Amino acid sequence: MTENFDLPYSLVDGDLFHTDSKGNRKRVCHRGGRIALSYDAEDGILHHHGENNDVVHWFDETRKRLVRSESTLDLAAALKLVSMPLVEECIREVNRCIAVTGSVMGIEKRLSVLYGLGPAGAAAFSEAGPNHDSVWNPMGPTTA
Repeated sequence: MTENFDLPYSLVDGDLFHTDSKGNRKRVCHRGGRIALSYDAEDGILHHHGENNDVVHWFDETRKRLVRSESTLDLAAALKLVSMPLVEECIREVNRCIAVTGSVMGIEKRLSVLYGLGPAGAAAFSEAGPNHDSVWNPMGPTTA
């Protein structure tokens, strides 16, 4: 297996590693874990990425703060979470989203095509919460 540490995330023997801009490498999660990212669906800004549980925690806490004020309800509604298994294709997508501003837009569609879900398969996933049996997990608003 080739290891490419020029990109932030890489799989090494099934484990996910993150390499920072100084070249420091750290294990993010073990084989069988998940990687996730959170972004703004209106403008494609990537807000948070990493190990699934860490990103889910950040997402939930951020949404709780945003829904406290009527002036930030739209921001809370636009915040999305996508969770993926640790497979090369998903890691490439996450690295792409980090490297190219705005490329997170359409990640759900790219992942559904990647896994042969097609339009009907993608529509079968719920925007309201996690589906841990799926490859593609869009997570919209959870609890407020």
